[in-house]
Amino acid sequence: SPGAATAVQREQAQAKFVRGRELFQRKDYAGALAEFRASLDIVASPNTRLYAGRALRELGRLVEAYVELGRASVEGHEYAREDPRYAQAGEAAAHERSELAGRLGFVELTIEHPTDTTTLRVGSEDVRRAGWTEPLPVMPGTTEIVVSSPGHDPIRKSVQLSAGQRTRLTIDADARGATPALASTATTSSTPSA
Repeated sequence: SPGAATAVQREQAQAKFVRGRELFQRKDYAGALAEFRASLDIVASPNTRLYAGRALRELGRLVEAYVELGRASVEGHEYAREDPRYAQAGEAAAHERSELAGRLGFVELTIEHPTDTTTLRVGSEDVRRAGWTEPLPVMPGTTEIVVSSPGHDPIRKSVQLSAGQRTRLTIDADARGATPALASTATTSSTPSA
């Protein structure tokens, strides 16, 4: 964390952040993202995470951008106690994340009867158990959801969502089936797309 970083670590992370920001301004978003991630490997700065989210957004990796901006928002507000400047990064990340939400679909999942080793994959992303109760962002179109438990065949379900649309799905990891809990509902947003 920024508060635990040594002076050398902060200097190394800052050098990579500055290089990433230069590449971002030149619209080399892939190069910028690599520098931001290298900086985050040294010091987990909300400012760097905000720029990583922006680079992911510009690369069209909207789900990853949404997640990264969420982390930047949470960490920005958390670390603001140590350094008030991080509050601004947290607020910017929260705003940009809310703008991005209208370009994504969301799946609210209930996984019934999971074992300690049950895993969840939504699209190409593995979802940690702590995130199972949160609305999961997906790109508009068809997304495959896979619930796996060792010793059993994976349960595969597909959802099709438009931008701004949400659906709920219940998957019984023990019964090997899924039932929709609520039909998809379109949500409208007056917020312009990022």
